[in-house]
Amino acid sequence: MGLGFVDTYMLSIYSDNAAGAIGATTQITGFINLLFMIISGGSGVLLAQYLGAKDRDSCQETLGVSVLLNFFIGILISLCLFFFGDSILILINLTPDLLPHAQIYLKIVGSFLFVNAINSTLSNTIRTYGFTKHSMYISVFMNVLNIIGDAVLIFGLFGFPALGAKGVAIATVFSGFVAMII
Repeated sequence: MGLGFVDTYMLSIYSDNAAGAIGATTQITGFINLLFMIISGGSGVLLAQYLGAKDRDSCQETLGVSVLLNFFIGILISLCLFFFGDSILILINLTPDLLPHAQIYLKIVGSFLFVNAINSTLSNTIRTYGFTKHSMYISVFMNVLNIIGDAVLIFGLFGFPALGAKGVAIATVFSGFVAMII
């Protein structure tokens, strides 16, 4: 959710319309990310119980099912947002001056929400195993990387093109991929 907040703030320096569009779009993606967190939270509870019982087989099974479930739900939602994102934005009555910014952002970020699903599961798992600092460091790094990417791709720093809302979406997806790999 911090990524959406930073994206909106950084875009407010660039364009009020782009910031408004992304603010509306992050309401959609935030709701979907909440779904991923609920699934991850439930699997975290099961994982903690199995860890306490020293049942390693059930731990591995729970982790595998959780990652797969969130991944497949994430892919399904990503495909829906890719193909029907424009309809959703029209359905929420986004004004015509905001629509182009929201469409490009939702098309890019929405298409890769499965990364957020995996990140949610992995982050919760890392915390459940007791590596809370690691999870926090990864989140902080992801947010810092997103801020740098936003600045570079919104304003065209270091020879990169100024991409506005598209740049913010690219930075958000890129930082999420890096966090997932870490």
